[in-house]
Amino acid sequence: MNFLLLSSIAALLAGTEAKLPLVGQPSTAVGTLSDAYLINCAIGIDCVSLVQTHFAQFPTVDYNIRTSINNKFASFVSVNVPGRHSVNTHIESIAGADSYSYIRTRSAPKPFTVSSTPLLTNETIHSITGVNDARKYLGATGKGVKVAVIDTGVYYLHPALGGCFGPGCKVAFGYDLVGDNYGAANSTTVPDSDPLDNCTTESHGTHVAGIIAGDTIGITGEFKPAFDFTGVAPEVTIGAYRIFGCPGDNTGTDVITAAIYMAAEDGADVINLSLGGGPSFPEDPDQMASAIVGRQGHIVSWSNGNDGGSGAFSASPSSPGSFGIASFDNVQAIGPTVYVDDLPYQSDRGVNNGNFDDNQVLEIVVNNIDADAEDIQNDGCTGTPTVNATGKALLIRWGSTTYGGSVKRCTFAVNAGAIACILYSNTGAPVSISGSAVIPSVMISHAGGLAILDDVKAGKTPKVVVSQQRNAFAMDTAGTVSDYSSLGLSPELLLKPDVGGIGGMVYSTISPHANAAQDIGENYGTYSGTSMASPYVCGVLALLIQKKGPLSFDAARGFIQNNAKPAVVYNSSLINSPVAQGAGLVNAYYSIAAETLVLPSSFSFNDTVHISNSYSLTILNNQTTDTVYEISVSNAATINPYNHGDDFTLDSTTTTFTDDNHASFTFSTTKVAVSAGSSQVVTFSVVPPTPQYSDLYPIYGGFIKVVDTQSEDELNSISIPFAGVAGDWNEKPVWSTNSPSLLARYAPSQQIPYAATGVYDANNFFPVGLNNSIDVSSGAYILVAPAATSRWAEILVTYMGNDDAMNVTGFTSNTALINNYAPLQRVSYAADQSIQAPSILQWAGDAYDLQTEEHFFLPLGPYKVQFIALKPLGGGSLVPLRRDSASNYQTLETAVFNLVNSTAAITTTTAGSSSGATTVTTGGSSASPGTVSGTTAVATATTGPVSTATNAFTTTASVDTVAPTTSKIVVTTVPYGYFPPAATTGYSVVTTKGYGPAAEIVSTTSVNVLNSGCGKAAVAAGLAMVGLFMI
Repeated sequence: MNFLLLSSIAALLAGTEAKLPLVGQPSTAVGTLSDAYLINCAIGIDCVSLVQTHFAQFPTVDYNIRTSINNKFASFVSVNVPGRHSVNTHIESIAGADSYSYIRTRSAPKPFTVSSTPLLTNETIHSITGVNDARKYLGATGKGVKVAVIDTGVYYLHPALGGCFGPGCKVAFGYDLVGDNYGAANSTTVPDSDPLDNCTTESHGTHVAGIIAGDTIGITGEFKPAFDFTGVAPEVTIGAYRIFGCPGDNTGTDVITAAIYMAAEDGADVINLSLGGGPSFPEDPDQMASAIVGRQGHIVSWSNGNDGGSGAFSASPSSPGSFGIASFDNVQAIGPTVYVDDLPYQSDRGVNNGNFDDNQVLEIVVNNIDADAEDIQNDGCTGTPTVNATGKALLIRWGSTTYGGSVKRCTFAVNAGAIACILYSNTGAPVSISGSAVIPSVMISHAGGLAILDDVKAGKTPKVVVSQQRNAFAMDTAGTVSDYSSLGLSPELLLKPDVGGIGGMVYSTISPHANAAQDIGENYGTYSGTSMASPYVCGVLALLIQKKGPLSFDAARGFIQNNAKPAVVYNSSLINSPVAQGAGLVNAYYSIAAETLVLPSSFSFNDTVHISNSYSLTILNNQTTDTVYEISVSNAATINPYNHGDDFTLDSTTTTFTDDNHASFTFSTTKVAVSAGSSQVVTFSVVPPTPQYSDLYPIYGGFIKVVDTQSEDELNSISIPFAGVAGDWNEKPVWSTNSPSLLARYAPSQQIPYAATGVYDANNFFPVGLNNSIDVSSGAYILVAPAATSRWAEILVTYMGNDDAMNVTGFTSNTALINNYAPLQRVSYAADQSIQAPSILQWAGDAYDLQTEEHFFLPLGPYKVQFIALKPLGGGSLVPLRRDSASNYQTLETAVFNLVNSTAAITTTTAGSSSGATTVTTGGSSASPGTVSGTTAVATATTGPVSTATNAFTTTASVDTVAPTTSKIVVTTVPYGYFPPAATTGYSVVTTKGYGPAAEIVSTTSVNVLNSGCGKAAVAAGLAMVGLFMI
């Protein structure tokens, strides 16, 4: 854990003020990069020189610059400080800076489909988005507009992307901010001026660039595609900003932020970031940068995330100053074929093993003949196989990934003895799968699966042939929201996404390296994800700006949202909720042709308690004639994210969309005359619905319709999406404590009898009750199951005894920290792309001091544990203080229990000389503390009970001598019950001057640990902490 957040809190609690304020998420935010800081300066200040001058005062502190920006939008520098340092001394004391931020990592986007399955024609994808009409009737091509792609870089040598880089080329500007080797394993940036990517496996940025501006017309040779296509705006100028290295795994928020400011400074009109990450708050530097440049006319678009399987409240980002884009499925695709009784059905081969022979005939065994009829979501995910598929192909129904994905299901097929795994879709078209690496795997369409089932039910033997032949298939889900597309609302009930673009089954450019790495067969591939939908909308924004000129963010979003076309829920007549689709599927033609603008272009009505008494919308008539507008409301499906009596957020398999719980509207007028070139304001009030039970929190939504009564085009009606939560959202439990669904779906996977947030006995996973004991020799489990996202949360432990045992041990108060989160992100039954499953922490009776940040083992005695979280709408400061207002927090407390220790005292003997490794033997008797003097490490020491050992840590350094300092040996045993081999090496005895985070390491020496008695447990888990500290 990184506890630098505590520095700021401790200073405030102590009545002192930190020198440099923290801005944005604290150090404990999910994915925080260790020992990395972003230093913010006033615009015009040379932040690099300022930081260099500052660190010159500390010649023993090692640091390196990651990236920096100094332009009209911002001035900052980010640094790594890998060695021993203090945030108070070395960061918060930087004179002349404005603030600092912690740097978080963001994972590289992962498209859902990776295959060569191109669209049938250019017109197909653009026919339902108005792009074809915008080209034909309005001459929109994007010419003269600059679009920046912040991604893995771009393979600009691809002829569909111009084949060159620099002035006069399609990819004309950009920068590599990181270098080839940058990634999770190497955070050192090596920037240069060439943003070429021909080394990532997926070629994500190249695919994104092709969606925006690709053009394959007339290409021959090795880059000739299976089918010609053009991007949304084929005449735009692309800027490529590389923020991922060749590993393509993750990057830092400082790098993203720098790229945003750099792209804006280079004149990008539109900036695309196909990045997600789950529910978030708008204080991260990259989110703030998006809003800052957006206010100055550089429009930023983010993909909304691919966590649709986790249900509502999974969308990201949450910045109101940028677009969040949902994904809609394409119209038609071409793919490899599986024939059932000589009829073709769409398929997609497993990435791990798709090695079927051409025209291979498969004999089929069905795992569960009733799986489709009964809508079984976990077919092939639980238990052991009951069918014998030896030498045959096992047919398994696809379902929610919260039960398991293709690897798990096809492993089930392997265990059944199958020679092939066939998954059939539970909705329409197949999705991309990884499958088994042991046997070949394929997914076929729902219709193909039903054809096989019909034969088997009728007692026939289905004729199943796997073919390499490609056929054109209409997508059953065309024009509807993709099932993986993340749903809103944001954690603070902001309406996200804003609008949708085509993201399902999009054919575009990739690099030769990606082609070879994926064995696709051409330098083009079909990917699916909101990563594809965002650049599609960016292309439409380019067309809009070309025809209407520079636009403010509000105006651009207004034209896009006003003229998007809401879609129905797949396989239903219900209009889908704005929480799933925003304003609907983007429409280029109507956005450009629009002569009416209604602002604001969306409404977030918060919850029932916090909804405003009155709202207003402004209708601007930019026509040359007067007109009359009629106003009405079209309700959309209500999303039901909770069940009565269950506080856990439902996933996509159990979330329902219903035609009930609608809001009622009262308008000042429903018919308004607006003169040419002028505007009128209409006010209205909203009464949210009242759900049957207060714990349901249904998300209502719909569209305010504004229709020009004099327009001859019936489709040209303006839609303003709205959404809100019925109920008091601050009463929604953050910590899940009562969820039958979590118990039924999560607990069995962990083999535990309970699934509520709390503290559990390590031996039987039973809740720790009043006066129960936690034996530190076996530890305890802490189950963390957040049902809602909170900006800040922590787990505290409080000593309930009447003595000063905590102070004697080294704590400054009777309350200490076990863990903290910023943010605490809601979880689901199983991990999705960004949303995680509940976590189970192993706890050995240790905690961190709230002021000094030091880590100690608690003295034995009575305690209670508190789970504290800022309410979803609780307000509070950005780095909340625990006591700013009790009403802002939800607190869950355990009963008072006792920490005990049944472990016998441990004797540790060290013997050695100034060369070679010292040997440490753990035993079970008692002895007196020993000392070390001179240059020879010879000592005997005893720690007694585990809970009394303090100030211990490990280091990997090794030297031959131990400094001539009188010290004591401290051996800390963290007993989780692991038993290692008889000898363990690789530990060090450390001599320090001082103690805690500020301690100076004088020297270290290697030790070999010979385990006996209760000392075995410590070393096995790598958790034995052996240290020499100043007395």
